[in-house]
Amino acid sequence: MAKKPVFVQKKTIMRSANSTFAVTRFFDKINRATAAVSDELYDALQQLGRMGAADMRATIKYSGTPFSADAQAVGINEGPGRIRTGRMFDSIDYTMHVTEGDRTRFYVSIGYIRDWASYFYFQEEGFLNKWGASSPLRMDANGDPAGLAVKNMESWQETEGTFAFLDAKDYVRSQRASVASQANRKLRNRLKGM
Repeated sequence: MAKKPVFVQKKTIMRSANSTFAVTRFFDKINRATAAVSDELYDALQQLGRMGAADMRATIKYSGTPFSADAQAVGINEGPGRIRTGRMFDSIDYTMHVTEGDRTRFYVSIGYIRDWASYFYFQEEGFLNKWGASSPLRMDANGDPAGLAVKNMESWQETEGTFAFLDAKDYVRSQRASVASQANRKLRNRLKGM
């Protein structure tokens, strides 16, 4: 009779070891699945950030005014559209934020991230001005730009805003479902392999 309890004891120990191994594998799978979800979410938000920043840059690049076109023609503006020095254009970027606590949250911020100057606001929202370029712009004796030849107009003129930030926000919102669908597909494929 003494042998039976010993056998049961060994069997219990074996079950316990197998259960521990199964539980460990289960939690390992849970951890890998959680990491996969975090990775795919982070990648999706990064993709939306890139898309929003690219949309803002495109809006600034293609939303020139007659003044900016004249300034570019004589080399005063470094680029097309509203790109004079490139400061506003180059300040556009996105950043990722992860907050952890009872729930992990992921955020992406898109906009004038790298730099800020007050004139960004006026270019974004539009403004009234009394100055305009006289066309063609002044040139010096060598044919180089001699500065902006401006004239005081008789009435205030509205310079339309680029609305680059607002347009990018709308564009990113319109793309969320598509990017989420791609992320879900990628996640399902990753989880199948676990």
